Amino acid sequence: MARILIVEDEIVSALVIQEFLEHSDYTVVACVTSGSEAVRVAVETQPDLVLMDISLEGALDGIAAATQIREQLGVPIIYITANAEDQTLQRAVATEPFGYLVKPFNRVGLYTTISIALRRYQLEQQLEQAEQWLATTLASIGDGTIATDQNGCITFMNAVAEDLTGWQQSEALGASADVILRLIHAETREPIENPLLRAMRQGTSVSMSQHCLLQTKSGLERAIGDTAAPIRNEKGEITGGVLVFQDVTERRKAEALLHRRQEEFRALVENSPDIVARFDREFRHVYVNPAVEGATGIPAEAFIGHTNAELGMPSALVPLWSETLQTVLTTGKEQISEFQFLTPDGLKSYQARVVPEFAQDGSVEFVLCVSRDITAYKQAEAVLRQ
Repeated sequence: MARILIVEDEIVSALVIQEFLEHSDYTVVACVTSGSEAVRVAVETQPDLVLMDISLEGALDGIAAATQIREQLGVPIIYITANAEDQTLQRAVATEPFGYLVKPFNRVGLYTTISIALRRYQLEQQLEQAEQWLATTLASIGDGTIATDQNGCITFMNAVAEDLTGWQQSEALGASADVILRLIHAETREPIENPLLRAMRQGTSVSMSQHCLLQTKSGLERAIGDTAAPIRNEKGEITGGVLVFQDVTERRKAEALLHRRQEEFRALVENSPDIVARFDREFRHVYVNPAVEGATGIPAEAFIGHTNAELGMPSALVPLWSETLQTVLTTGKEQISEFQFLTPDGLKSYQARVVPEFAQDGSVEFVLCVSRDITAYKQAEAVLRQ
């Protein structure tokens, strides 16, 4: 059971209270009669609860002593007094006691007040631990995290959010989310509605567009990606919102660069006179450029998903091409081969350069084949030989 310190300057009252407590299986760690002694003994014995008489003789009355004990130990205090005047009550309430007993009281009243106080203290400790765990967890998340109350005022920011916005949590607490999170459209430069406020208004999770920029406290602009969601209580009522966001500036730059490179590659390949073909591990075409139609008479889109054999390519060439593809897939090394092919413009000679495309695990994922028309070269070579 709980260990209790009694602070009562009336000896008879102290003995009665002690008897009440011990009869209820509580442990009395000490009975003291002054405020200064109460503080000293409380620090020494570390009680679970203190029963404090308000009217004590000496430099420290019960309220002053209780204040010091709460500051040092944080244990619950229950006041006992025969004086119930308003001024005394107001002083006592200001110290946030866990109970207030007016003499005379009975054992049931004392037991009930202590039980409620101890249970409340236990719940407050559990809540504090949960809040500390949550705060530690949110502080450790690699993304920026901001929480607001139902009015859209900031109640929490983790360190990442501080870095991304340029605002310290101490500055932002109580401020409107619109002030801390200034969002604009990257292209139109128009303000974007705060996702926290929209999530609370709609009652559902929302994500920002890919064109969202965050303007920091210092005026810098960051491309961000984020998700906001409403916070609900046990009744399902919306009590606030939470926003999780990341700086995607570098990712957006990389995506833009990749897109530009892809477009440059596409423009180069689509207009190349060479035949460019890409194969998967089953020898199926996954890409061909427009030049293939001029050489075969078959539209480029008809190649996709089919092998050379399925497309009806010359039976003499299909095994050669398949063997070359398999060699590249197996060895991971470039191969060069030559062949002749009957095109709509007549028989032509080609040199094919076949190279592997590697996956992240080092295996060959695709094979790229670039076939160049070398008919004129072969004809010139034949003339020289004559």
